[in-house]
Amino acid sequence: MLAIAIVFYSNNCDRYIWEYTCIISYSSKYQMHDSTSLFISNLALADLLFLTFCVPVTALSYVSKSWPFSDSVCYITVSLQYITCYVSVWTLVLLAHDRFVSITSSITGRSSRRCKVVFYICITVWLIVLALNSLQMRNVGVLRFEYNGIKGSACVDSLAIALTTASPLQARLFYWGFNLGAYLLPLTLSCAFYFLLVKEIWRQKLVQSKSSQKVKRHATRMVFVVILTFGFCWLPQNFRFFLQGLNYPQASFWEHNEKILLLVQSVVQTMAYANSCVNPILYGLLSERFRIAFRRTISRFLICLCPTLINPSLTPSPASFANNYSLQLHRNSLHPSNNSIKRPSSTVNFGGTTTTNLLTEYSNNRDNGWINNKINGLNNR
Repeated sequence: MLAIAIVFYSNNCDRYIWEYTCIISYSSKYQMHDSTSLFISNLALADLLFLTFCVPVTALSYVSKSWPFSDSVCYITVSLQYITCYVSVWTLVLLAHDRFVSITSSITGRSSRRCKVVFYICITVWLIVLALNSLQMRNVGVLRFEYNGIKGSACVDSLAIALTTASPLQARLFYWGFNLGAYLLPLTLSCAFYFLLVKEIWRQKLVQSKSSQKVKRHATRMVFVVILTFGFCWLPQNFRFFLQGLNYPQASFWEHNEKILLLVQSVVQTMAYANSCVNPILYGLLSERFRIAFRRTISRFLICLCPTLINPSLTPSPASFANNYSLQLHRNSLHPSNNSIKRPSSTVNFGGTTTTNLLTEYSNNRDNGWINNKINGLNNR
């Protein structure tokens, strides 16, 4: 029991850092503001809520012999498990559709307008999933029992099914409804979109440039691998639900032995939880834009957290920047106008990587571009 809880908590800490950084990376940089990035941010948000509210509570329930929290916590935990799962898988469907439309459609609207539409679509998905799950979540509760003279309790998805008071039809609607709505149907739609998408890519191969094909292939491959990972990680959980619905009201073969029951339940839950941990890693491995935004986010976070990491000797004062910039102008016989604002640039060595921070720049000066080219020895006038 304790080992399972430790595994859950260790994975939870790693995932929390990954998912939070993913959301910041995709939302902070203007280069990442497109439809695909918004869908991935929505996916990361669902995973973040899932690991924040569900995984710690589940880990504590394994350590304790009975449910250690109130009935309200049980209701919130189970509800968020189903809601975030539905949002995640249907966001993957929207990602597949977005890739299909962006590659096959010859007409593209304004990026800002499309991002607004995608934002409203993500909100609509949350509202629809919340409304549909509110009907089924009425059966969530804490089951109190007595086993070998010891009283205990457990948070269950459905009290009627746990007490075997539900009919076989109701139980199969619960289990198989999840199989259909959160696994089979969305994965089928995603695979269909990718089949059509690959077909279209091969058709356009002789028409588009190599750089355009490369960008589209990278984005398509990333979303496809994320969907494939979801299908693999959630397959054991859905197979368990299918057998439970098929055997109800009788117990499935692994439920007759307490140790086997604990083993099967912990393995399938760990695989389902691991899906949220793998997604951010896939973003970093398969998306170059995400890697760039991720490095910038980490660098800014470390600078804010530990400003002493920057060597003060490598960080001249703003006055020295201004003097050096003015010296370069005079050496090149350049005299900026009085209404221009001096905004020099600096180069800082951080963590072995040289980054250029644009502290200030020349603005409100129509000759600004020519001045910079003159300084660099490139007289393009």
